[in-house]
Amino acid sequence: MKRERKNTDRHRRKNISSSDGVGLCLSVSPRDLPAVLAANGALSLLNLCSYLLDRQLKAQADAFEKEGGFTERLYRRRIERRNRRND
Repeated sequence: MKRERKNTDRHRRKNISSSDGVGLCLSVSPRDLPAVLAANGALSLLNLCSYLLDRQLKAQADAFEKEGGFTERLYRRRIERRNRRND
């Protein structure tokens, strides 16, 4: 009689096979799997937020170099308005 192969190794870790046939052995119990997936999801979101914040900071730095800071823009508007009144 042929013995059926279980989906766990000798340490009772679940063996998950991917589509290419390579097995991945997880040392996470099935009841902890939702917590691990939630943690991985949170890490992915944190990485995305970090990437987007870096892009926003770069865009703001570029805008500052091209247009100046708040005080410089306010000064330009005041001068423009003053020149329109004097025309």
